[in-house]
Amino acid sequence: MIRKLAIIILFLVFGLAFPKNTLAAGEFSSRYNVVYDVDSSGSTTVTEKITLKNLTDKYYASSFTLTIAASDLSDLVAFDSSGPLEVRLEQVEDLPNDKHKLKNKFNINVKFNQQLAGKDKEYTWTLKFKSKDFAQLQGSVWQVSVPKVVLTDDITDYNLTLSVPVSFSDPTSIVPEPSGQSEIGGKLNLKFNKDQISKSGILANFGVNQFLKFNLSYKITNDKAIPTIAKIALPPDTPYQEVIINNIDPKPEDVTVDVDGNFLAWFKVGKQQSLDVRVSGLSKLFIFPEKINVASSRYELYTKGDKYWDKDNPAIKAKLVDIFQGKIPDTNQEKARLIHRFVVSNLGFNEKRLSENNFERLGGLTAISNSDNALSSEFTDLFISLSRAANVPSKALVGFAYTPNTALRPLSFQGKSLHMWPEYYDSRFGWVMIDPTWENTTGGVDYFSRFDLNHFVIAINGSFNDINLPKDVNVEFTAEEFKPTSNISVLLRLPEFLYGGFPTNMKISIENTGNSNYNAEELDISSSKVNILSDLTKESGKNIKLYDVSIPPFGRKELEFRLNSDSFFSSFEDIIQVNIAGQKTDQKILVKPFFEARTFPVIVGISVVVMFLGYIVSVLLYLKKSNFKKKKSS
Repeated sequence: MIRKLAIIILFLVFGLAFPKNTLAAGEFSSRYNVVYDVDSSGSTTVTEKITLKNLTDKYYASSFTLTIAASDLSDLVAFDSSGPLEVRLEQVEDLPNDKHKLKNKFNINVKFNQQLAGKDKEYTWTLKFKSKDFAQLQGSVWQVSVPKVVLTDDITDYNLTLSVPVSFSDPTSIVPEPSGQSEIGGKLNLKFNKDQISKSGILANFGVNQFLKFNLSYKITNDKAIPTIAKIALPPDTPYQEVIINNIDPKPEDVTVDVDGNFLAWFKVGKQQSLDVRVSGLSKLFIFPEKINVASSRYELYTKGDKYWDKDNPAIKAKLVDIFQGKIPDTNQEKARLIHRFVVSNLGFNEKRLSENNFERLGGLTAISNSDNALSSEFTDLFISLSRAANVPSKALVGFAYTPNTALRPLSFQGKSLHMWPEYYDSRFGWVMIDPTWENTTGGVDYFSRFDLNHFVIAINGSFNDINLPKDVNVEFTAEEFKPTSNISVLLRLPEFLYGGFPTNMKISIENTGNSNYNAEELDISSSKVNILSDLTKESGKNIKLYDVSIPPFGRKELEFRLNSDSFFSSFEDIIQVNIAGQKTDQKILVKPFFEARTFPVIVGISVVVMFLGYIVSVLLYLKKSNFKKKKSS
């Protein structure tokens, strides 16, 4: 007797795609031809042409079930060559042991018009629907993403075509690289095969740069009984972004750069008082980051353990051995790839913590033993713990990440306005940002091979984690002109006179009055005859050079030098000149003989008194010694 069986396919369209046949292996096989057709508004029509083949004469199929996790789904239809198929939609609970806790799951039940009975018989039918979740215009960039597909042995073939309007401009990044590409009827068609889509989802960006406008609010509280100096983190320049800061209210005492590259604004706060600070500006994001090398002295800094990165714990080390399977990869990139894959596959994002406002940072070690309780901090901290255990430099980044769908791409660091993600270092590429949290919550969209233009860094946690972050974050895409200005004012402070043989101090104050980080390859201090000694480099001469001078917006740099003249008796005029990036500042100084110094008479008088006292002491000692000899001889 032929037995009737329903083929159940689990297909997470907007998360992880599981074309998974629940029948025993060898009963049916299937082929897929899938098209994601994106129109100029970003709406995507998904067409899945599925061919089922009966491999036995004992079973027949009469229905088909797919599970879809969708936040936006419309125009759902199914049909075969004879006409429409009956389609029924029903909401379902989370799948057992599913690490990808996606919202809005539905079963699509399709009833066939005919039975698939008889060995080697084939039945072809089509599922079609629309969604706005796959393609988004984010500022000046179109981003299109297609979820990863988990294939099973019964799927013999799976081909996918991503079709986008040529009006989206040329793609600046596509991961993975298409197996084929063509342009027909105003559409760019990107082809992907079974092997490609089973390894990662598809992430395509159309646009090189993104522009953001930000308004950040901070609250600084001083509970102490004395005034204090407090700092906040401003959005910094990184390999992936350039920042201009238009306003800081109130104006800080100074803005400095720490060892991790953070821009830190410093404020005076009265005893037991609070201070509200507002910061506004623009940022330009890059799809192709600048390569920045890590000095050998910093390598150890970014591979050491920390409160949240217990890299020396036996559990971390044991897990690393399992990940590498006894063979240590040759490159940092490959180490990071394996660690990233483990974190994505083994942690589960706990959206319940968001509703409970439970944003406690648990650390990487706890994430291993409590794997279903992760937010972005746990995904990040576990990656860094394992990476540093593998001697791969890594840092945590905190900032804003644009998300049109918080179910798929949630924000979960210290609230629902900030996000955390890691970056690792490879000497061939520099610092590389990745996002294991979003690769998990989107069900496999590749956030390792190529990054997006939606992540905006506010603070860098590399060597410490106690930075004051904004309490309110307002970031939006903008078409405002991104126009960095690097204006500096240079103040040269030195005395009017320099006396031969008497060193004097000179200070150079450089203030950045522009809105962007000021970088000068060289600072040149020169004179004609006067010797200059740098307190910073200990270099001396008539021409001193300092390299890579960097001053953040609203910041200043104070440099100290000493001046001296080799001539004790000559009188002449010299000019001290400061040249920074072509901007010259100079000041005259008059060199006089040492005896014209106002302190010279005092020095001479003191010298005479000292000499006289020395003479008296010598005479007294001589007389005392003579009397002693006389007494001894008598």
